Amino acid sequence: MKEDKLDDFFDKIRDNVDIYEPSDTHFENFSRRLSDARNATLKQHKNSTINWFKPLSIAAAIALLLISSLFVFQNSDESKRELASVSDEMSTTQSFFASSIAFKLKEIKKTATIADKELVNDAMNQLDKLDIDYQKLKQDLVISNNDTRVISAMIENFQQRATLLEDVLETLQQNKLNKNYSNENNIL
Repeated sequence: MKEDKLDDFFDKIRDNVDIYEPSDTHFENFSRRLSDARNATLKQHKNSTINWFKPLSIAAAIALLLISSLFVFQNSDESKRELASVSDEMSTTQSFFASSIAFKLKEIKKTATIADKELVNDAMNQLDKLDIDYQKLKQDLVISNNDTRVISAMIENFQQRATLLEDVLETLQQNKLNKNYSNENNIL
């Protein structure tokens, strides 16, 4: 029923509505607008794909950076392994030598004079070389998985440092005694 009324209504007004013909370029304009809209939709879709690509590539780069830094920090923690990490006994040994060396260095700084500068500088250079050797031994300790030969070499390195500083201290004290003795002789 409603359809019939609607059809009747359109039949009545058809003559009044369809009085104009579209222009000759109407279909061309319509096709152009339709293709422009289609191209704009494709560009927008393409741009949205590119917009997602950039953040995803940045996120992937950050993830790779974090993962690689995790491996670096894990390896650096292992490469910093000391003699003390082997056992409690080695920890005690390292503490003993480290405190002994530190004490002897303080004593050298207290007793050294300007005249002893060359002797002290030479000793510090030798101490630096021994420290470089010790750093290499720390790396060897990690690689060798606590090989007893490397542990022995590390202890020997500590002993060499302590002996070097002890020798320097004795030489400084001997120089001081000789200086005092010569001063006493000059006074008399």
